[in-house]
Amino acid sequence: ELPRLMPSYGGLLLKKEIEALKPLGGRPLRPFVVIMGGAKISSKLHLLKAFVRRADRVLIGGALANTVLAALDFPVGKSLIEKNMLPTVRKIALRDRKILFPHDVIAARSPETAKFLPKSVGDIAKDDMILDIGNDARRMFIRELKKAKTIFWNGPLGLVEKKEYALGTLAIAKALRGIHAYKVVGGGDLVAFFEKHRLGKSVSHFATGGGSSLMFIAGFSLPGMRALEK
Repeated sequence: ELPRLMPSYGGLLLKKEIEALKPLGGRPLRPFVVIMGGAKISSKLHLLKAFVRRADRVLIGGALANTVLAALDFPVGKSLIEKNMLPTVRKIALRDRKILFPHDVIAARSPETAKFLPKSVGDIAKDDMILDIGNDARRMFIRELKKAKTIFWNGPLGLVEKKEYALGTLAIAKALRGIHAYKVVGGGDLVAFFEKHRLGKSVSHFATGGGSSLMFIAGFSLPGMRALEK
C-alpha cells in the first residue's frame, strides 16, 4: 500500500541485483543451464516447472534428486524424500527430457559415518542414505555446463556440512572456473560454501535476494517490482 501513498524508490543493492539478474530473467544467452539442489522440492516445485520451460537443461542434485529418483521408482533406502510430492514430480520428470538427475551417488548408513560407498542409483540398499552425487554424475553435470553460455545454480548437491559429502558440490564449483559463461549462484548455504572454499572469483554474481531472486529469474512477477515500475 505504501507505494500508492508516497514516492517509492529501490535501494542501490536492489538496483545491482536486478541488473545482475536481468541476463537470466529476460533472454539469457543459450544454452541456459540451471542447477537445482538443496533439500525440499515442495518449496521449489513451481520454480522447477518454470525452469523446465525456460532453460535448456535442468540438473538436479541434493535431496531434491532423491525425491525425483523415488518418483521414478529407483530405490532410495532411508534417504530424505518428500513422499507427498512423488505423483507430481513423477509427471514432470517423465514428461520432460531437459531434466537430468544423478545416475550414481555416494551412499552411507548414516551422515555421521565416514564409511561411504559409490553406488548406482539402482543399487541403493534399504539401510542406505544418499548423501552426495557420484563421480559419473559430476562428469555428466560438468559436460552440460561446459556447453552453457548462461548458468544459474541454487542449492548444494550433497550434505555439504560434512566434508565427505561435499565433494560433488566442490567438484562442480571448481569446474565453473574454467567455463566461459555468465554464472549466477544463489542460496545462503551455497554462497557460504563458495566463500569457504575461496571460489568467489569463478562466479559472475552471487544472488542475495533469496527466494525473490529465484522468482525473478524464473520469470514470475514480483509485487515490489511492480510497485516500483509504476
